Amino acid sequence: MSLLDQLTQAITTQAAPQAAQKTGLDAGQLEKLMPMATAMMMSRLGKNAENPQAAEALNAALDRHQSNPASLADDNVIADGEKILGHVFGGQKNNAAQSLAKIGGIDQGQASNLMAMVAPMVMGALGQQKKQQGGFDVNQLAGLLGQERKNAQAAMPNDLNPLMKMLDSDGDGNVQNEIMGLGAKLMGNMFKR
Repeated sequence: MSLLDQLTQAITTQAAPQAAQKTGLDAGQLEKLMPMATAMMMSRLGKNAENPQAAEALNAALDRHQSNPASLADDNVIADGEKILGHVFGGQKNNAAQSLAKIGGIDQGQASNLMAMVAPMVMGALGQQKKQQGGFDVNQLAGLLGQERKNAQAAMPNDLNPLMKMLDSDGDGNVQNEIMGLGAKLMGNMFKR
């Protein structure tokens, strides 16, 4: 069982009641959206870990996140989750929440709260994995997250357009930046002639 599978199972069974309380989502919505939020987070972490500096920063951050929060509904946990999302998704944080909201048919604020609750659990699971293995270097972290990224992309729901998944090279749930980049490359190549 992959780390993503273990994490998804733990998040869905243990965190759902607290997430329901904080987001106002029902059990069916959470059963669908929590695994997707987890997969989005793992996918983006895998993409980020391809950059050695980002992998080094993440590896250091895992030393501070070696356990899961006791209460996901705690405002401090959500604030920490927002910070984590800012580091992981950068300027694409709102786009990722918007994509999750669109897929789930929920409000973007609910999606943002849900992602902020999932983020500390993902970091906690990775921190625990690091601790159990006696630590790991940046290359080991990048390898682990690269595999988990593949697992996360495979776990994305069937109702997402396969073309969208292929185009979303940075795993942020938004293909606009990739399309704009492709357009800029095409235009640049046209003017080089």
